[in-house]
Amino acid sequence: MRNTDFCALWTLLLVAAASAQLSSVCLYEPDGTRLPVVTHCGRFAVCQHGEVAAIGSCPRGLHFNRELAECDFQWRANCLGLSPFAVADARADADCTCTCCADECPDTDEDGPGLTTLVTEPCDTESSTTEPVVTSSINPTVPDEPTDGVSDETAESNETTTDETTTDTNNAVDTTPSVPSGVPTYCASQRDECANESSNAKLQIPGECGKYIQCSNKCVYEISCPSGLYFNSTNGNCDYPWNVDCTPAYVADSPEDIEGPSGTTCSSQGVCAGKRDGTLLADPDTNGYFVCQCQCPIAMPCDEYTKFNQTAQVCDWDWSAESTAVICPEGLVYNATSEVCDYPEGYVPKVACNSTSTVCQGEEEGALFPVDGVCNKFYKCNYNCAVEQLCPNNLIFDANTTICDYPQNVECQWPHTPPSGPNAGPSGIACETNGRCLNAREGTYLPSETSCNGYVICQCECEVELACPDGLYWDQDLLTCNYSVNVKCSL
Repeated sequence: MRNTDFCALWTLLLVAAASAQLSSVCLYEPDGTRLPVVTHCGRFAVCQHGEVAAIGSCPRGLHFNRELAECDFQWRANCLGLSPFAVADARADADCTCTCCADECPDTDEDGPGLTTLVTEPCDTESSTTEPVVTSSINPTVPDEPTDGVSDETAESNETTTDETTTDTNNAVDTTPSVPSGVPTYCASQRDECANESSNAKLQIPGECGKYIQCSNKCVYEISCPSGLYFNSTNGNCDYPWNVDCTPAYVADSPEDIEGPSGTTCSSQGVCAGKRDGTLLADPDTNGYFVCQCQCPIAMPCDEYTKFNQTAQVCDWDWSAESTAVICPEGLVYNATSEVCDYPEGYVPKVACNSTSTVCQGEEEGALFPVDGVCNKFYKCNYNCAVEQLCPNNLIFDANTTICDYPQNVECQWPHTPPSGPNAGPSGIACETNGRCLNAREGTYLPSETSCNGYVICQCECEVELACPDGLYWDQDLLTCNYSVNVKCSL
């Protein structure tokens, strides 16, 4: 029972450690980064968009080298430094694979923690008479009597001569497994698009707009863009189709609805395929148009006697040869000269009129006429109706100029009394008596009758008292404040 409990606890610890590492290991890593899996020497994680996109496995007998970010020989990958679980992992790999090539096996020790001495045969058994190799060191990074990073047994094995190659034992040889195309054997796919590309490179797939290749240490990983988006090779991101110059080599017919990026569905994209949201396109089968949403055409109608104008992007009058007549709204007629619907010649609309004056009968629209017996009112013609209007405060209607003007500028034939009250004049000035400013022009200056320092300005026919700065007198001749020695004042 103790062994069973121990195995269950050990399994839980492995799962917890793996989950804790994979939850955030790719958080700040660039796309395509390859990272070790803490609980297994022969596996690695591939990062994409800050998350673990895939878990890769090294070929049988190889471990993931965290420094080189690729699968490597066990003795060189140094997986024992990764976690407390790696010893058992290394032993499992040794039991499974160390039956042929000594280079592929981790060094073991009879006195090691549960590891037994392994006897392995050289790789090329047909062309070599080398005796079986016995490994004994527990430390894979420090082989017995190393020679440039390679053990004597490995170096002796490398001296084996074939018809094609002779290896110099004085130089270390990179024996990472690879195929002639340059694609490492640890790649899940032997496609060679990434063989000469830098890690993290993103490549466009010819004829495939919604997918792209993510390179990671010369390995090819095919990634799909979210639904409805195309790969943009310019910025290396999935983008809206209208921003990408790509034509799919093949579009499969699907009985299911097509869903766009915003969730809108349609059975066929038609003219809206690859078009920006809101694009307006004329419907050749009707007088209406299509509005594109999520690359789906949504039919919109135009009113009767109109047709969608692709240039103006609006429903317009149908000027096509098939059109025999233009129907204008009620009360309007078609003007062929201006090509618009307009009022007919001599048309006079009916206007409600509460005036009894007939002065505007037959007159032009907007004509102005005086009101008999009143100086500050006038009539404005509105389609034969005389509408009474009032001049602004203290102004008089001038029949000659047809404008409201100051009283001193108008000779009104009827008696006129300036209005009084807080809003008597254009500037809001009012007074009980006009005094010297009665019928005087606005802005007239007069000397003060009580002080040499003061003066009067007429505003709305009212006297407004003002004063010069200290030490100055009002100069009526110059109409300004002046030095007292220059002014004759007897007050």
